[in-house]
Amino acid sequence: MNTTTFGWRPVGVPGLLAWLTLVLAWPVSAGAEWKQLGLGDGDDGNESSPVHVIELFSKMSELPDAEPAGIAPGEEGPAHPFNLGATCGRCHDVEAISKGWHFNSAADGVSPGRVGEPWVYVDGGTFTQVPVSGRDWPGVADPAEVGLTPWEMVKRFGHHMPGGDYGMLIDQGEDGLERLDVAGRFEVNCLACHNGSPLQDQSEAAKQIALENFRWVPTASSRLGDVSGSTKGLDPFFDFEFPDMAGTDEKPPAVSYGSHIFNHSNQVCFDIAKKVPARRCYFCHSVKGADDHECGDEHGGGVAESTGGYPHDQDVHLAAGLTCADCHRNETDHMIVRGYEGEGSPESGGSLRASLSCQGCHLGEDESAGRFGAPRPVHRGIPFVHFEKLACTTCHSGSAPQKTPGQVKTARIHNTGAHYPGHYEHESPAVFSPVFAEYCDDKLTVSRLMWPAYWARLKDEALTAIPPAVVAEAAGDVLASGEEGEGEGAGALSDEQIVGALEALGDDAELGVAVYVSGGKLYQLNGQGQLESSKHEAAGPYTWPLAHNVRPAQQSLGAKGCGDCHTTDAAIFFGEIPVVSAVASAQGETLPMTELAEEDALYWWAFNASFVFRPMLKVVGFSTAGLLLLILLAYGLAGLRHVSRSVAAGARD
Repeated sequence: MNTTTFGWRPVGVPGLLAWLTLVLAWPVSAGAEWKQLGLGDGDDGNESSPVHVIELFSKMSELPDAEPAGIAPGEEGPAHPFNLGATCGRCHDVEAISKGWHFNSAADGVSPGRVGEPWVYVDGGTFTQVPVSGRDWPGVADPAEVGLTPWEMVKRFGHHMPGGDYGMLIDQGEDGLERLDVAGRFEVNCLACHNGSPLQDQSEAAKQIALENFRWVPTASSRLGDVSGSTKGLDPFFDFEFPDMAGTDEKPPAVSYGSHIFNHSNQVCFDIAKKVPARRCYFCHSVKGADDHECGDEHGGGVAESTGGYPHDQDVHLAAGLTCADCHRNETDHMIVRGYEGEGSPESGGSLRASLSCQGCHLGEDESAGRFGAPRPVHRGIPFVHFEKLACTTCHSGSAPQKTPGQVKTARIHNTGAHYPGHYEHESPAVFSPVFAEYCDDKLTVSRLMWPAYWARLKDEALTAIPPAVVAEAAGDVLASGEEGEGEGAGALSDEQIVGALEALGDDAELGVAVYVSGGKLYQLNGQGQLESSKHEAAGPYTWPLAHNVRPAQQSLGAKGCGDCHTTDAAIFFGEIPVVSAVASAQGETLPMTELAEEDALYWWAFNASFVFRPMLKVVGFSTAGLLLLILLAYGLAGLRHVSRSVAAGARD
């Protein structure tokens, strides 16, 4: 009998072959599983941080099947930027990560969630400032609607993008397709958030975006390589493998790696922070006063909306030692917890997300409440109706309400935080904060506000924005004919200019009549060709809720009593929001806070006025109650005396 001895047990040849097949197949299937999950993804329960000593890989071709090449110091030929998809993708599921919240605004089928801060497309030549987003938020325009291709989205707003999203779609447009092979895609920049090194420089990332060096952003911003030159002006067919043969006067991007960053195995050490440090969030999520750096003075009190600086206090959660990622968590899919009430519905992630909202953490009833030792507030003396009608942030977040809300600048809208030569902050649009508005949960919520201005088509009461490029082509001469001047109305549109521009745009039987939106009003021509203005729901201001900074409890609304809100001049009800209009005849108008919140001003004035008499009413009420109690007590004693006498008389009989 033909047998093979393996250890102590005889195994036949067929059995040995079957056994070897299973043994050899196990690593293959296990390796496939690791590749599917991502070697560096998930959580094995160990709290230590993995050490990232890894090779760098470049990928200069945008073809899907292009193979990445390793990077080593001193190699022949021009040095190329490293590609994070090829470098990080050897262990991480970059495809799953690229669908996360920060990278999916252009994707189909993604729930938009509660409205948020938009990008704002500003075009001074056509008097346009319109909020745009790929998310289906009420009041924003889709980028394609206003003529913004993915290439233009990155060019205009990439300074505060972490990559991915529109950066991976730049070939979906003639302008981006032509420049794709030269500029590259703006891939997800993992290091923008997860690099723990103090050298990570998002200002440098913004500079590379301005230079159209999309492919070079991770290399330059990490400071692992010095990048010089620009793809601007390069021929679309420029070959980076043979830069000297291109015959161009432009200096193409070039990378210089320091030999000291590589070890003997040509590997580089990355200081990767699994839990994103707060300082990485600040570049895109900072706010400051628009007029000066001391917006605390402008907004009243010592707590302003700025995220730092001498006159400003930190958010109470940061001051207590928490970081952004303690609440704004994510799994491998990078679907960040936004933390608003209602996000924790079963459809959107269940109780974990619910417990990471203000209410879930501080007022929750299940075992997940009270995270990080969050105190449970007593809210002594505050009627329950306040919790039905107000969001937590209304009383606890942002700057203290003022009669006239102050202007702020946000990092993403106004391009703050970059410091390279030639960088400038955007002055438009004017963003006002705090204001108070209601959203889908019908709760009054502290918010920020801007006034859109754009040309549009009106059909069936719906507005569709006209791309500024179309407006400029049809009516550019009319819009440029205004007179220069100083003072109120200078540089604004005259009624005659609006009439001329609307006539130049003309009416379209299919798309609708031409209109102009600015300052909450809709301007259109009547049957006689005269300009008329009216209020229109779609022409109103765009608002979005804010959550930070959270003020200390002693500085929250109501901490000093009902008079914080319930007076006849309380800013939360009777503040006046400046209306920013590009129309000269509409300058100087304001919007009452009650109108923004869709509340009855007369009712709230009368209701708040009643609080003047409430101390007296309390005295009268308690006195009356005491008097009634004495009367009832007297009658009760008299009745008791009568009963006792009757009982005594009956006993004698």
